[in-house]
Amino acid sequence: MRKLNWRVLEVVIPKESVSKFIQSRFGEIKEISKAVYSDLLTKADLWYPDVMKVLEKGLEGVEYLKKCFTARGLRLPRASNPVSPRRYSLFS
Repeated sequence: MRKLNWRVLEVVIPKESVSKFIQSRFGEIKEISKAVYSDLLTKADLWYPDVMKVLEKGLEGVEYLKKCFTARGLRLPRASNPVSPRRYSLFS
């Protein structure tokens, strides 16, 4: 699910640093002072409702996600170790 979330973040949020912040990838953000953290938090709060709308719509129908990703030149992530085919049918 983390990979799927990352792909949706790539589609919805124009700034990669905000996406990394949302996924708690602080080590990948070059500078994270108090002011930068506050700015990232504000931007994450603004963008996250849109991210959730795309995820919700995508979980209702995979075709929606495929359209979003294709428009950005991305593909749906594949599950590396599926536990059950039904659980990971979104990725096939």
